Amino acid sequence: MAAVVPVRPCVRRLSVLVWALGVAAPAWVSAAEFRTDFNVGLTETYTDNVSAASSDGTATWVRQVSPGVSVRGEGRHLNLEVDYRLQDISYAKGRGADAQFHQLNAAANLKALKDQFNLSARVTHSQQIINEQGTVTNSNITATTNRTNVGTLSLSPDLNLRLGDVAIVNGRVGYDQVSYQTGANPGGANKSLVLGVSSGSRFNKVGWSLTANGSRDGSSNAIQRSMRGQLSYRVGPKTSVFGGTGWENNDFQSAVNPEGSIWDLGVNWNAGPRTSVSASIGNRYFSRTYSTNITHAMRRSNLSLSYNQSLATTSTLQLGQPVFDDTGTVLVGFGVPVEATNVFITESLAGNYALSSRRSRVSLSVNRLQRESTATQVEDSILTLSGGVSVTFPSSIAVSLNGTHRIAEFGLTSQQDEFTSVGLSASRPLGRDVNLSASYQRQWQSSTSSAAEFEENQLSFSVGFTM
Repeated sequence: MAAVVPVRPCVRRLSVLVWALGVAAPAWVSAAEFRTDFNVGLTETYTDNVSAASSDGTATWVRQVSPGVSVRGEGRHLNLEVDYRLQDISYAKGRGADAQFHQLNAAANLKALKDQFNLSARVTHSQQIINEQGTVTNSNITATTNRTNVGTLSLSPDLNLRLGDVAIVNGRVGYDQVSYQTGANPGGANKSLVLGVSSGSRFNKVGWSLTANGSRDGSSNAIQRSMRGQLSYRVGPKTSVFGGTGWENNDFQSAVNPEGSIWDLGVNWNAGPRTSVSASIGNRYFSRTYSTNITHAMRRSNLSLSYNQSLATTSTLQLGQPVFDDTGTVLVGFGVPVEATNVFITESLAGNYALSSRRSRVSLSVNRLQRESTATQVEDSILTLSGGVSVTFPSSIAVSLNGTHRIAEFGLTSQQDEFTSVGLSASRPLGRDVNLSASYQRQWQSSTSSAAEFEENQLSFSVGFTM
């Protein structure tokens, strides 16, 4: 009997988004221009290790039927993006593993009161690895119990009141809910409040701001509170410097007292219309902190580099997980710890480079995340390298090569994993609405734990329809 993933939580979250938009702005919703695209895909895949077993893998054919819909709405006051897909998966062997999976990524932004009121909302439903130190995969085809459904709901009303040209008063409320179908992580509802006042347009050379914020995490009950003041000074038409100080008073399980003074000093430099650089140095209760953000856009390429240190909970890490990649492929997430009661000190480094021409594109990315439990001071490190090359020939045949390499080190168990995935695909459109494709994917994982090791080869043939 097929295992059917419950769709009701997904529908409930989407209905909250629709209700919020319908109550807040029925006229503006009707005034926006909407475009709806329906699509369906049929894929036959041969895999030589359907359960990603460490030994004696089972080979079988797997069929996927994937209907979906995309909605785009754009107006003066409203922007809406909705992507939904159903994956119906059936196996030639072991039909008890047949399953249906739902993926949803819906986001909306509403502006009102002469853009002084802003409402942002996002709803997601996706699949994620439960135990990072077990069998991991980047596809729902793999028949494993180390996977769960996760849903998120985020609502953030934001009000900005202008006091002439002297100051702007800001208030923002945040509500985020994360829920897991199975696994050790209970999820929960997170609440936050930010109040601030900042300089208006009268202060052209010197700017200032005062901000107070607080948040409570739903799963760990961790509380974060801080107050901060900042001054900025425009050195020239392209450069400004800033400095701020304040105090944080947090309440969560920690090996050291989670409160103390905070300060930071930094610079913003807009070198040109396509280049910007910002960097800062500061201090928080746990250590000296650094951050940087560099973006550079050229005629055919883009480069970005960022580094940041901050506090994060399991819920905030989950809320940042994507559902689809930039090609629309479903992503099975991993990288969120199951230590639901902990707050983490995180260091994140991200670099991206893309080069494109009329018929080709090259992309490279590196992401490094280090997270240290504030309670146990145990540290995990995850480094992910990925890249891809795609070429479209005059015959309209597109060929692409992609690869991902992930190195993970888990401090609590001293386990070390290396996950690698490489793939080659070719596709060709038949008219405007039909696309044929074939792909080969190989993925494997080596580990200090033999139970987490596996190898798998997949060969897929697909046809897709767009309406």
